[in-house]
Order: sequence, then C-alpha cells, then structure tokens
Amino acid sequence: MSEDNVINFLDAAGIPVPVTPSNPLPVTGIVGSSFANSAILAGAGNWTVPSSVTQLLMFIVGGGGGGGGVAGAAATAVGGSGNWANLLYSVTPGQIIAYSVGGGGNGGAAGNNAGSQGTSTTFGVVSVNGGLGGPGSAAGNAAANSSATQTANVLGNINPNTGVVIQIAGTNGGAAGSAGVGGLGGYSKYGAAGAGGVSGAGSNATGYGAGGGGAGQVALGVAAAGGNGAPGTIVILY
Repeated sequence: MSEDNVINFLDAAGIPVPVTPSNPLPVTGIVGSSFANSAILAGAGNWTVPSSVTQLLMFIVGGGGGGGGVAGAAATAVGGSGNWANLLYSVTPGQIIAYSVGGGGNGGAAGNNAGSQGTSTTFGVVSVNGGLGGPGSAAGNAAANSSATQTANVLGNINPNTGVVIQIAGTNGGAAGSAGVGGLGGYSKYGAAGAGGVSGAGSNATGYGAGGGGAGQVALGVAAAGGNGAPGTIVILY
C-alpha cells in the first residue's frame, strides 16, 4: 500500500499507532524482521502471494459483538470484542489463499433484545471467531448485567511447517453500569469500544474488532438500542 494508505491501530493505552510500509507494527518476539510491503483485506475473495515471498506477518481480527438493547429503566451488558491472532504464516510465491473478513454484530434493537455475535475472519487455514453480543435487559431491571464473554479462537492446522502463532487474545464486554447507564463495549487491540448509553442508545464501536456499547435507560416504557460492533480485518506484512 502507499504511504497515504494508513491504518491506525490502537495500543493498550488507546493511542493510535499508524502502520505503513516504512513503519510496520512492531510485534513482540520478532527481532530484526523486515516486511517492506503490506496489504489490508476487506470483504471476501482470494489473495495471491507475490513473487519471492515465503513468509507473511499477519494480524487477523474477528468482528466485534453488538451491544444489548434495553426495554426501559435498566442498564444492559455490552458486546464482547472480536478476538485477534498475530502470526507468522509460511507461503509459496503465487499461492492463492481464500479469505473472508468478519462483520461486526448488530446492536440489539430497542427493547429487551440481545446484540448479535460478530462473524469470524478467515485466511486460509486460520479462523478467528467474532465476539459475542451483549444480552438485552427488561424494564425495571436496575441491576448490572454480567458481561458478554468472547468466544475462543479457532486456529486450524497451524504448526511449524505452516505458521507460528505469536499471540492469541480477546476481551470481554464490560458489565453494565448503574441503572440508566449501559456498559462499555469490549476492548479490541485494533479498535475503540462503543460507549454505553446514558438514558439512550449505546454507541457503535470504531476501528476493528471492538464491541458495541450497551443501551441504558431510566424512563419506564422508553426503549433504547445497543451499538453495533466494529468489523474485523486482515493486515498482511510481507
């Protein structure tokens, strides 16, 4: 990609880390590696390994879960974030690899409705699941609901001959707050979680893989919807 085509990742403190061919994202455990080119994949299709390339450094993120809706006078839990995997992937020049980038889960509709799960992101034999959606909350339920738990990663046939997994991780959606305040969406290493609604709808997550915020409401009979989860992504350095 060109220097103008920049993807901003967020570090643990929420500070953007721009990634370009001349400034690749540093990964713990890889010393002296140089990946001069990069690609960011979206949607679904096939990716062809460039000539002379035998190894990829990959960042694969599942879609974030949607936040839960609320029926009124309650707080609701939130969407879990998408999981992610960082890995070295051995390839051969000219190899054609099928991929599919997961979408973010929809926030729960206004009312006691759960958010939907984010969908998985796949690249060849690797599959990273999306985050679970947050549960909805009934009217009059002022107690904080438990958080949505992220799903396990599924890494198919990864071994020293095909790839080396560097990091596998995921986070849960935060628990709902006090009555009328929804919970913060699940954190993603590569995106910003949706904020919980304060007597209103939860916010949508941004970036990649984070969970949508849960709705909150203090007024009986006034429903609010949860926020949408952020989509997944596939970043390839080679």
